[in-house]
Amino acid sequence: MKRRFWVAFVRKAIIIIVVLASAPRFVAVIAFMITARQSRAARALLGWKQETLADTAQVSLTALRRLESESGLRVYETTRDQVRRALEGNGIVFLTTEKGEGVMVMRNANAADSGKRP
Repeated sequence: MKRRFWVAFVRKAIIIIVVLASAPRFVAVIAFMITARQSRAARALLGWKQETLADTAQVSLTALRRLESESGLRVYETTRDQVRRALEGNGIVFLTTEKGEGVMVMRNANAADSGKRP
């Protein structure tokens, strides 16, 4: 099956549009690009050091420090994506609205059901 796709960068989000040759419909995948503040806040919510996040995301500590710096250093999108996925895999939810960005940590569903704190 032949697939075509386009990648568009729209206000801190990557939108990948996949057009399947066999189906006349579009599939859109939206992956938000995390900011330096979001990464630092998510790490604080989890109680992680930079080393822990770098190991979990399988990125170098230098790359993570570049991502979390406020000096506007260039960071590969794959690095941002790996860090975002590592944090989301550990319960972090990224919030992005017109008014700003934020993060929150989701409680373990089993702990919430049993009335225990995570």
